[in-house]
Amino acid sequence: MNKLTKNPCDVCSSENVKNLPHVEIYTGGQKLHVCKNCGFVFAFLRRNKNEIAKDWSDKLFSKNFDAPEKTFSKKKRHTYSASIPAVIARLTYVVEFISSNIELKNKTLCDVGAGQGQFLNLLKDKVKKENLFGIEPSKANISLIKALRFNCLHGLVEDYNKKKKFDIVTVNWTIENSGSAKSFLNSCNKILNNNGYICIATGSRILVPFKKPMNYYFNKSAMDIHPFHFSFNSIKNLLATTGFKTTHYNRFIDTDYLCIIARKQNKFKVNIQKDDYKDVISFFKRWHKETQYYL
Repeated sequence: MNKLTKNPCDVCSSENVKNLPHVEIYTGGQKLHVCKNCGFVFAFLRRNKNEIAKDWSDKLFSKNFDAPEKTFSKKKRHTYSASIPAVIARLTYVVEFISSNIELKNKTLCDVGAGQGQFLNLLKDKVKKENLFGIEPSKANISLIKALRFNCLHGLVEDYNKKKKFDIVTVNWTIENSGSAKSFLNSCNKILNNNGYICIATGSRILVPFKKPMNYYFNKSAMDIHPFHFSFNSIKNLLATTGFKTTHYNRFIDTDYLCIIARKQNKFKVNIQKDDYKDVISFFKRWHKETQYYL
């Protein structure tokens, strides 16, 4: 593995972090941290964003979808694909969540981390195909997106340098896998038109009822493959610090997904609603205890 470096909290820039209890049991000794200032859960030690993107592009995409298991074999690589019913179902949920809260007619939309193009394909009945665009770091996935006849860019959102901007940016189960969540959202902000919307979908896992045992959530893959773990407050705070105001969100408390829509603001006041890091630590202790019933 390449060199790991310390990274301050993407929400509040603090380096005052604490190891979360019990995580190392499921990650082969790798640590996960909580910011003692704002309660954000993240991997304090990680590689740079290009190395993480390369792992996703070259190693982790597959025709199969492997959930983390109780045991981890070095011979078995955990992989991800959007070509299975469970993933298509959650992308369909996001399409309906967005279309029920934002007028999509005549809008331009960019899907960042477009994967194999399934989300763009689900949108083509709601948004003109020529108004849809994908950004994706995997060369194999870009070939699939092109085969579906969508315009796209092979690379990261930070690589987008065209003059054309978009009315809507979508981010589905992608920001949590970026090398820097703050840099990622700042780049999304730059490619949006004034008053444009960003729509983020991720897992609802932190400070909510337990939806998976820890051994099905964590594994021994590199911790920085999935370095960010959002509560509702932490994703809303991160959006606020990068120029967005939250306008809509789903009922994440008892839903497997956390979906949030925010609008780009030219002038904005940052209001932070912190999570108490002690509550987060208590949550992880209870999560570990509850997990023991399912081993």
